[in-house]
Amino acid sequence: MQSDVTSEASVTPNNNESILSTENAVKVVKKLSLFVFVYCVGYFGLSTLWACGILIILVWDSQRRKDKKQRLDVARAVALGHEKDIILNAVAQLPQWVKFSEIERVEWLNRMFKQIWQQVNEYTQDLVPKILEPSIQGYVSDFKFTKVVLGNVPLRVDGVKVYDPKDTRKVVLDLDISYDGDCYVTFQTFRFAGGIKDIKLHGRLRVVLTPLIPRIPLIGGLQAYFMNPPHVDFDLIKVTQILDIPGIRNRIKNTTMKIINSMFLYPNAYSINLSKGVNVSKLAVFRTEGILRVHVVEGKNLENKDLIGKSDPYAVLKVGSIKVETPVIDNCLNPKWDFWCEFEIVPNSELKVEVWDRDDGTKDDFLGFAKVDISQVVKVGQADMPICLQGAARGSIHLRLTWLSLSSDYSDLSVTIKEIELLSPHLHTAFLMIYLDSSLNLPFVGKTEPSPYVVLEVEQQTKQTDPDQDTCEPIWDKGFTFLLRDPKRAVLHFHIHDEKSRDVVGEVFFKVDNLQNEPNMELRRHTFFCNKPHSDASICCSMKLRILKNEYLEEKTEEESTKRQKMVVKQASTASNKSTVSQSTVMSSDSEHAFSDNEVNMFLEDETVSSIGQIKLSLSYSQQRQRLVIQVHEVHIIQKHHHTIDPYVRLTLQTDKFKNNKKKTKTIKDSTTPLFNEQFDYLVSNRDINFTTITLEVKTERGIFEIGRRFLGQTVISLSKCDTLSEPFTDWFNLKTKKDTHVYHLVK
Repeated sequence: MQSDVTSEASVTPNNNESILSTENAVKVVKKLSLFVFVYCVGYFGLSTLWACGILIILVWDSQRRKDKKQRLDVARAVALGHEKDIILNAVAQLPQWVKFSEIERVEWLNRMFKQIWQQVNEYTQDLVPKILEPSIQGYVSDFKFTKVVLGNVPLRVDGVKVYDPKDTRKVVLDLDISYDGDCYVTFQTFRFAGGIKDIKLHGRLRVVLTPLIPRIPLIGGLQAYFMNPPHVDFDLIKVTQILDIPGIRNRIKNTTMKIINSMFLYPNAYSINLSKGVNVSKLAVFRTEGILRVHVVEGKNLENKDLIGKSDPYAVLKVGSIKVETPVIDNCLNPKWDFWCEFEIVPNSELKVEVWDRDDGTKDDFLGFAKVDISQVVKVGQADMPICLQGAARGSIHLRLTWLSLSSDYSDLSVTIKEIELLSPHLHTAFLMIYLDSSLNLPFVGKTEPSPYVVLEVEQQTKQTDPDQDTCEPIWDKGFTFLLRDPKRAVLHFHIHDEKSRDVVGEVFFKVDNLQNEPNMELRRHTFFCNKPHSDASICCSMKLRILKNEYLEEKTEEESTKRQKMVVKQASTASNKSTVSQSTVMSSDSEHAFSDNEVNMFLEDETVSSIGQIKLSLSYSQQRQRLVIQVHEVHIIQKHHHTIDPYVRLTLQTDKFKNNKKKTKTIKDSTTPLFNEQFDYLVSNRDINFTTITLEVKTERGIFEIGRRFLGQTVISLSKCDTLSEPFTDWFNLKTKKDTHVYHLVK
């Protein structure tokens, strides 16, 4: 150990001298540039505001570097074990185990890292270029690492949280890691040498030890990934130090984060095999335990960030590197998105929702965020959550979350399809997992071996592997997942292309529905032979099909089937074109005490005498979709008018008196018995349905020079005493004047 440290120390002086010479040169260039700028300001007689502006930027940059160096020194002191000296000055940097009881302190692990850090340093000199170079070359083609030295400050684990998963074949733990090292990394690109030093990395790393095996080392493999983007910072050295200015630096940092996220941010993971015969990459494909279905219902009382008009809000949902956006609702502080999406997610994770104000031409304004612990949703199956937004003065967002388990019973598909028909046509019913192993006997392209890659396509979703250079027997070792809307009709296409010529060197078509005939609906290392003319070529893969099952819905359906009470509808004779709402379904709001059956009948008969007319309606409400459906069938106008009437119906919900909830039917010309048959949908939450009142006004169109009233009659219906409208309710309702209007209460 001592000899290794000595040899390392003997190498660093030259490196330090080269770094210092480069830094001094950069400082001289910066000072000369400042001198030339100040000279030009005086020579050309420019305003002193230019000089003041540059001075402010320089002072800000100097203070930023000073604060950064101070934080780095404190972090290094913690990493080296000098906690007692700095703990009073670093309260904000306390490790997670101090704040959260479920996170355990592991100082023994940090001491072990400190002892073996030199060996880790030597091991990563070849490992880091091997892992990162291919991804970086996707942005910079001739990028190449020249030296990787981690330095003397080791990685630190601030705390560990071990989960207790239902699956006993794996161990899941989260590591709060922090690295504030004195590392030194150089690279070569674009014919100049650059580098970085003093890397800072903070984040929560999830480590999954799977599968557990009954032989040494007891663990078959390891998967590592971040559930949330880690915090990364660094300093530029050599020629790239010239680019260390606010605008360009942010671009370099954003590109670095894209590379890290594409490799280590969920669902991307780095896998290591620890035992022979175990393929961790294959296990990573089949790790999914369920699907999270999210219904973004609405936002309420959002901040107004626009000077003219109102905010144009939209929501962004994030799980790891997966990001989904809702549509933008223009000029509205109470947007009703009614947006559905689904996430492939692990139970012990977090859903983050951000609300933004879309501004064309400028940066979007932030309106707040909310976080949801998915493990709590998994426990209850379904959650209806109005959440106050954090990071904002006011505002809330209403989410409905459902955890869908993965069923291997194909008969569950019919129930899932029926559920989707009620919710949204854009949702999915099944989940397909594919692991591509390898291919054999691919044909030559001309006289050379191909550089093949595979394109997978199903239900207009396309994914592909990376190309394997110059081989007829590529090893893919790659997994893919697809959410399917209709597995009965879905056809999976494998297209093998040559990267150089773009020619197709093999094709396979497979009907996903055939998996229902396989044991447990899966294929293991199955070989598919390509279609003609490449029938000798083959592709080996494993597949697994699962049906999305809402277990919460099944439990609720069983409970409702034992307690269901049907609503009774009685209609009067159609010959008289008059009817009253059934006494079992309607009460008058004028009476606060309980009426007997005879009193209700007598009261309704009195109402009918002064009735202007009647309107026939159908009402239904879906608790799953939170959607109220009103169908306006027809209207009978009894009262005579001296002029021609062109009736239409205007509908208003009194739960929400915003203009976007006022709707109207088409106009029927010159008719006292207009037939509409129009349907109107309203988004009403489960908590608001019992406070909803529907006002339907029958009016007539009136010309510019016509004199007379437009109002013909109205009826008001309250849903305050109606627990459910899952079955459509149809009846005639009396039309009254505004003065004589009674409120109809629908009850069971």
